[in-house]
Amino acid sequence: MKSSERTRGDRAVAIIPARGNSKGLSGKNIRLLAGKPLIAYTIEAALKASGIDRVFVTTDSPEIAAVAQEFGAEVPFLRPKHLATDTATVGPAIDYTLKRIYGNAYDKELAIVTLYPTSPFRSVRMIEDMTARVLEGYTRAVTIHPVVASKWGIGEISGDGALHFPLAEDHMFTEAPMACSRPIGLISVEKRENPKGIYIRTVSNKISLIDIDYLVDFRFAEYILKHNLFDFDA
Repeated sequence: MKSSERTRGDRAVAIIPARGNSKGLSGKNIRLLAGKPLIAYTIEAALKASGIDRVFVTTDSPEIAAVAQEFGAEVPFLRPKHLATDTATVGPAIDYTLKRIYGNAYDKELAIVTLYPTSPFRSVRMIEDMTARVLEGYTRAVTIHPVVASKWGIGEISGDGALHFPLAEDHMFTEAPMACSRPIGLISVEKRENPKGIYIRTVSNKISLIDIDYLVDFRFAEYILKHNLFDFDA
């Protein structure tokens, strides 16, 4: 579809990047998680979220494309192999996909909601809130995980405000603790022409922070789903 053919008046679109190759866990994007492909959790949440007009998957894999379409996402074409190598970054793949669909001005016209399929535990309400922030004028809305850097290492701030040091290494930093954060791939929304700056959504929920890379992550996610420990509609 060329941009001149677009008649739906789209304001925000979700794009889910999903490479076919995976070093940590082979085929993880379509591996069955509690009876459903991993990528399906992200597709379904995006489709439920009000404010998002269309949901695309960008992939180099025909198998992933078929599964994505089965669960309601659009996959109008496969991305080139050079945009799906181990060293390729996600930005050019997203840019390639949306330019082909909407034309060169897509980043001025649309709010782009990027959702990684390896972070399945995001609520529909969170997607809606962050999309709305950008539609209301923010340039970007991002999810971050708060941490503290000190001589004891990198400490995580939990939901109750307590500080823990799961990655402690002596003498990594100076005596004075420094509050900082790390971005996470849960949700990122962007419309470059907007004037308001960046809206930050802090995420401390341990379940939402799960990023599935290895089999142990997959097993943990299966346990959460089996025991209904996460509310996707919250």
